[in-house]
Amino acid sequence: MNTHVQNFFEIRIGRFFFAIQAQYVRRALPVVPHIDVPLMRPNFGGIVLYNKHFVPKLFLDSLLGIGLYRTSVTVTTDSTVILEVDGTVFCSTVNEVDTVASIGDSHIMAVEKSPEFGSPIFPRRDYLLGYFEHRQKSIYILDMLRLHHDSFAVGRNV
Repeated sequence: MNTHVQNFFEIRIGRFFFAIQAQYVRRALPVVPHIDVPLMRPNFGGIVLYNKHFVPKLFLDSLLGIGLYRTSVTVTTDSTVILEVDGTVFCSTVNEVDTVASIGDSHIMAVEKSPEFGSPIFPRRDYLLGYFEHRQKSIYILDMLRLHHDSFAVGRNV
């Protein structure tokens, strides 16, 4: 049986693990401080200087509706992930960067089958493509095209 395999970059935000299709990840760095910019769109936290360009910083925890509770222990492991979707470069700070996992399509399941689905704090379903189990963790696949469209589309009602 021939199964298509996808490569996912694994990250952790709060208590949730997420997968980003590897083609959208440009780089992961130690935390890069951002510059506050007033009147930015919702879910944006300013700009970051990367590769001699300013790129917007998207608060994924806010966009996903999971809330983030920081402690001094977690801040030391934070990373800035540089992403590119449809030619738009942006970044997000995550609590942890993990490995790249190669997952066959047959191992990707519907989000509704996740053991955590329906819990009071759960990532917004409309930004998830599915989930898979990897190293005894449920890892939710982010819909980067939808995240990009909802965050960067011109003419979007805010």
